[in-house]
Amino acid sequence: MGITFTAAEAVSAGQTYWQLSRAVRHRHLHRAWRGVYLTNLSAGWLEQLSAAVHASGGVISHRAAARWHGLWGFEEDVVELTLPPGRRFFRPGVRAHQASVDDLSPSDLPVTSLARTLIDLAGTVDELALATALESAWCRDRHLLEELERRLDVNSRGRRGVCRLRRLVQDARRRGRPLESPLEVRFWRLLHDWRIPLPQAGVQVNDGGPKAFRFDFLYPDHSLAIETDGYGWHRTHEVFVSDCRRQSRAAALGYRVMRITWADLDDPETVRERLLVALGVVPIRHTTCWGARVPWPTSWPEARSAATDRSRSVSRTSTRSVSKVERANTLTPAAASGVSSASKTPTSAKSSVPSTASARNGPTERTPSGTAPTSATTESSDAVRVMLVSSPPAQAGAGASGGSLQTAIRAASTFSRMGVRSPPSG
Repeated sequence: MGITFTAAEAVSAGQTYWQLSRAVRHRHLHRAWRGVYLTNLSAGWLEQLSAAVHASGGVISHRAAARWHGLWGFEEDVVELTLPPGRRFFRPGVRAHQASVDDLSPSDLPVTSLARTLIDLAGTVDELALATALESAWCRDRHLLEELERRLDVNSRGRRGVCRLRRLVQDARRRGRPLESPLEVRFWRLLHDWRIPLPQAGVQVNDGGPKAFRFDFLYPDHSLAIETDGYGWHRTHEVFVSDCRRQSRAAALGYRVMRITWADLDDPETVRERLLVALGVVPIRHTTCWGARVPWPTSWPEARSAATDRSRSVSRTSTRSVSKVERANTLTPAAASGVSSASKTPTSAKSSVPSTASARNGPTERTPSGTAPTSATTESSDAVRVMLVSSPPAQAGAGASGGSLQTAIRAASTFSRMGVRSPPSG
């Protein structure tokens, strides 16, 4: 994190406003706001927050403090401060409040404590966001409720949202333990709105296995367990297997398991109806069928026959052969010269090459049906001819025939290792 300073501090150190402006134009400094400068050109949320605190003399509070503490539902990059009474700080994108702050959290920057942050949020956010923040803060601090009740009794007179926060604290006291995810908080608030009997939260079950498991919510009188599955927590293979095993263990104990996701809560009325049916409050008629009357299943994944496997294997083999030929053409220096060098080669050398290759490779093999060679074989023969014909012109004497023969032998051995047959000489 870079250094933050104000224009007044720079002038007192001997700089001028023209020098500051010139440094900003040449991208040596970053001006976060009027009169506030940063040495870090790529300033992020933390740098901007630090600059605002340094310039205003305030304390990080409200939604910015909630994000600082990592509370659920507060991921937005906001700069929100609480200034001492009588001090003002107006900058674009900065929201400032005025109040006395005496409870700070130990950190690098002055930020309000968890309890004070919740009291500040009570007057600025809705009930669901406040409940989510309360459960998240309670997961981080086991003794949060005692601290909240003490502060609400001391300095809560005249503050907005205090009554709502007191109700949430009392509900948390009755429940006895915090909820563990924003989805659980959302479902719990819906149960309050529906005026349905509340279940037990976070019930641990020990069936004698190597490790006890826990239900998110449980109606023990109805043997109904409710699991809230968010994708962020249940998207890996290990968690999927663990969920299936836990449900099997619950079924062995006689529990029914209802699973609820974020997509289900998009239609809360349907979830309410299903829950009432599961609790036996609302009866429902249903029918069952089996055997051939059930819609016929579709194969998944797609079934493959033996002929399909053979055709795919042949296709992969021919593709590998062609790719090897193309790679050999690319790696051969003579292939880069093309057919132009072949036109300079004497006719006698051209006619002698196929016969020499045929003599080395033996008689040509034909397909069982007597048809012409495949395209892969034709391409390989063309590659051999280009490789041999594109070699340097033969010199007079035995050295020339020996060089052509050695080139033909190397080409034949290369393509024999590739599994490509030699083309017919005629």
